[in-house]
Amino acid sequence: MPSLSGYQRELSFPLISGIHEDPPWTTFMQRLVEQTYARRGILVITLSNAMSSQPPAVVQVRAGRAAQEPPIDFQRISAMGLIPFGIMRPGRVYALDEMLDHGDATRRDQQRGVLKAMGICYGRWLRIAAAGVADAWLLLVREQDDFSAFASSLLSSLAPHFVAALQVLGALTAQRLSSKMANRALEKVGVGQIAFDGTGRVIAADALSEAHLSFLPEPAPASGRRLQLRPEVAREMETACGELARGAGALRRLVYLGAQLDCPAFGFKPPALAGKGFSRRLAR
Repeated sequence: MPSLSGYQRELSFPLISGIHEDPPWTTFMQRLVEQTYARRGILVITLSNAMSSQPPAVVQVRAGRAAQEPPIDFQRISAMGLIPFGIMRPGRVYALDEMLDHGDATRRDQQRGVLKAMGICYGRWLRIAAAGVADAWLLLVREQDDFSAFASSLLSSLAPHFVAALQVLGALTAQRLSSKMANRALEKVGVGQIAFDGTGRVIAADALSEAHLSFLPEPAPASGRRLQLRPEVAREMETACGELARGAGALRRLVYLGAQLDCPAFGFKPPALAGKGFSRRLAR
């Protein structure tokens, strides 16, 4: 049997980095399909704080040999009367046969027929539940030959790591929402914000700042951006950022850029700033 720990390591990085993909975990699902020799796979993610009208995030992947096959119709599967996903035990791997309605032979045969017509004869199901944050359902399918015990063990071993990844995704989503709300409130009163590191490089800028100010890429070997400023103002900005980063001097520094406002590089004239203001945050 292949080394389970080795396969887990290969999936760890895409499980972590996949939080930032759109939709999330596409690379992880592609590798999981390859490692379990599935033909197709689907991941459905529902955030607990999502609005009722907000559809779940769905990741569809196919192996190379199944590139021409249609995606898995999750809505159709959900309507077949299989075991409800909400009562599946989180972290437990289910075989396709366990999901069928064995209490009604006619209905069971109908379910098998519909699944077979979709090219699904064997499957492995997994529910990942991060209480109060998100729920996810993962399905891997084959048309010929059942999955090995190794495939089920791999899915089971990944479940707790996936729970942690879902919790991080939920926290990031909430943080992004809070940040968006705060930025919109400031934009309404004409306040833009920029955060700098200790060398004066821009590490974050809101939409209002991006729209009104000009940025220059940092020359190699460093990376990042800087505000497009006159040399003497740029030096003053870098000095202020360095002092704040070292904890030297006052906790606040005011760097006057008014002399820059008629500079074409900023793309606007002083009258355009009537009633507006920019808050330049010097990050420590």
